[in-house]
Amino acid sequence: MFLKKWKPSLLTALTLGLALGAVPAMGASSAGDISIAYGSRVAVQQQKPVLQGDALTVPAEELAKQLQLKLSPLKEDGTFTLSKTGVFIEMKLGSKEARVNNRLATLQAAPAKQGDALYVPLRFVSEASRSLVEWDQARQMAIISPAYKVVGYFTSWGKLKASEIDASRLTHINYAFANIVDGEVALSSPKEQEEAYPGACKGEDCAKFVSDFKELAKLKQANPHLQTLVSVGGWTWSGRFSDAALTEASRTKFADSAVRFIRENGFDGVDLDWEYPVTGGLETNVRRPEDRTNFTLLLQTIREKLEAAGREDGRHYLLTIASGANPNYVRDTELDKVSESIDFVNIMTYDLHGSWEPTSNNNAALYYDPADPDPNAHRFYVEAAVNGHLNAGVPAKKLVLGIPFYGRSWGGCEAVNNGLYQACKGGDVVDWTEKPEGFQRYWNDRAKVPYLYNKQTGQFVSYEDEESIGYRAEFIKEKGLGGAMFWELNDDRDSKLLPRLAESLDR
Repeated sequence: MFLKKWKPSLLTALTLGLALGAVPAMGASSAGDISIAYGSRVAVQQQKPVLQGDALTVPAEELAKQLQLKLSPLKEDGTFTLSKTGVFIEMKLGSKEARVNNRLATLQAAPAKQGDALYVPLRFVSEASRSLVEWDQARQMAIISPAYKVVGYFTSWGKLKASEIDASRLTHINYAFANIVDGEVALSSPKEQEEAYPGACKGEDCAKFVSDFKELAKLKQANPHLQTLVSVGGWTWSGRFSDAALTEASRTKFADSAVRFIRENGFDGVDLDWEYPVTGGLETNVRRPEDRTNFTLLLQTIREKLEAAGREDGRHYLLTIASGANPNYVRDTELDKVSESIDFVNIMTYDLHGSWEPTSNNNAALYYDPADPDPNAHRFYVEAAVNGHLNAGVPAKKLVLGIPFYGRSWGGCEAVNNGLYQACKGGDVVDWTEKPEGFQRYWNDRAKVPYLYNKQTGQFVSYEDEESIGYRAEFIKEKGLGGAMFWELNDDRDSKLLPRLAESLDR
């Protein structure tokens, strides 16, 4: 994907103006060959964009709708506003001066009337409202996307209904999971999530998918910014990836099926959750040393097929992956080459520790804790995993931080240090979300994560809450990352974590 990304600071963007750069200067004229895409969807333009010098201007009404801004009526003196929570833009017809949250800004192109339509500078309004603008030279397309992605996985087997999703706070929904059957993307019954090699679903077993896909389509109609992807694989269904990636013929077969699947079911792209190339994953998985290179080739083939389909359909189809936080994942993949083919990486920075270990620990410590007794403590924390991906060549804005909305429990843990980093005998554990009695919250200030301990039962729980979510949002901003992903929507107890995450990133 050949995109020129704009990501200056807001003040820089407002001061330097909003040229498209690669677009030749044409004076104030129609830019009929230029299309505008909001996420993956190309806007149907009743009124064409207009170039003023190098600056692209577009109808304010359509732009406001897509960016969820309220456009005020035009006053007699030519002033008007565009606003939403935290953003207030004041502009005036014919003036190159504007204000964003009462801060003066200089425009390269003044707002103007074209017939009955009010035109405003595309890049200025987009970036002032905290969106990114990319220019695709090959397709003569400006692509508008949120400054930070909020990607939520939604499972076919969970209790939450698709119609109950709070899509207003999400930029992407990843539907989990599709399977690989006979080398192609296919649906297997949600009842067989624990089976490593099920076949395609049939009859009533497919009904849940049909219902979910219809509801996801309704969510997109109500939330024009929302994009949906089908996620293929996952922990249980990654066993056939190695075969699908093995040869040029198998890669082409898989890629063609992925395109067909998203077209037929109304998705905006495909997410590959291969757990994992070369090493790791279930013992029953097929794996090869060649997976390292073949994974790159598979993604390149899918990208080529998606681009061809996008040209036919007038849109940009998304391609993403879910990557592992373990340093072995960096070793077993070519992340620098992979990044060239995909839109972004959802790094699964969780499950760093769990009850499969005899000592209680943090599910997803944000920072290194010197008190952690694990011999791999210097490698198994979120910041280390992120740095590993960045050092391997993943651009920061293509890296989306994974956050667990669930907890990990240990039973029979010693009471020293309130159960943290203690030997655990195991035994029965209760669902702490449904039976919170007896649990006391504690805070690990080094790792920036909370934990629970029940002194009566010895149960220890590593989890996330609103405070730790806030620290992760700040981490994303400090690192210049592309946003946050979480597993998964069913686990947002009391519907508090997603609002906290979305609001923290939007500040």
